[in-house]
Amino acid sequence: MKIKLKDKKNTINPSLGLCFNRGGYDDQLVDNINSGEEVEVSFIPPSAEGLVEIAKPKPKKGAK
Repeated sequence: MKIKLKDKKNTINPSLGLCFNRGGYDDQLVDNINSGEEVEVSFIPPSAEGLVEIAKPKPKKGAK
């Protein structure tokens, strides 16, 4: 699933060590989330549910 920040003023603190992928903590992933990018993750940790939201897929041109 793809996620993004709900509010760019409330970023994820890297010192919390929140893990979004089953492989373990990835500091680059947290940096990408904090910069406002939509990123692909395995799951959302419960302590981050208030900070991020699932990104809605953008409709393709010509699709009805």
